[in-house]
Amino acid sequence: MDRFRWVALHSVEKNLTAGRGEIWHERLGKSRKHVLWRSGEMLLVILPVIGCIFRYSLAFLGCGLVVCALVGPPFLTRKDTASRSSPELEMPLELGLGYVVYEKTPDTSIQRFQVHVEQGEKGLLVSRKFPKHTTSKHNLDNVECVWLSTAEGEENWIDPCNLSKLHHVMTDFIRNAPVSIVFFEGFEYLMVRNSFLTALKFVQSIMDEVVLHQSHLILSINPDAFSKAELALIRRELLELDVG
Repeated sequence: MDRFRWVALHSVEKNLTAGRGEIWHERLGKSRKHVLWRSGEMLLVILPVIGCIFRYSLAFLGCGLVVCALVGPPFLTRKDTASRSSPELEMPLELGLGYVVYEKTPDTSIQRFQVHVEQGEKGLLVSRKFPKHTTSKHNLDNVECVWLSTAEGEENWIDPCNLSKLHHVMTDFIRNAPVSIVFFEGFEYLMVRNSFLTALKFVQSIMDEVVLHQSHLILSINPDAFSKAELALIRRELLELDVG
């Protein structure tokens, strides 16, 4: 009798356990289905939003490319012009001082000279190059010119060995102009035709007039044509002008 009761109870307990397992699996399946349904609903909401954002992003990108294509070139041109008209070129030179510019060709220093001439100062161009080439290239029609040359008969030419005449012309210009600036390109030529010390003494005498009459002097030289000692002597007389 007791054995029969034990078997019956064990059978009931086994059936209850199996029922609980089925109920648990059923609930787990419903829970998974619920999660999938919730995920699907969220995707239905999120995907259109992502699509709108992506679509408008492409629209904004397209508008940006069109604006860059229309506005880009003039903007770059203005930026390039501003870089050429650098702050160093626009800063005024102090009166009564002389400046030396180290450069292979006098393109940068002549621009500085041009700025002061455009501001109303009287300009004197002393150059080894033929003056008309320089004045036409840089629109310097209103400046006086001296051509360092041995070509007799040419207008405004002075022999580089005739330093007394060159000195007279330059000092006369500095003394008579209200506010003047002298651009001197050809120091190497004076040095070759005379000597370095003779050319340096000439610049020293011109600087005396520049100081007394509150003028400007810009000397453009190629540093490769001088020794370190010679460059040091030039720096003793003139301030180095960094325009690059």
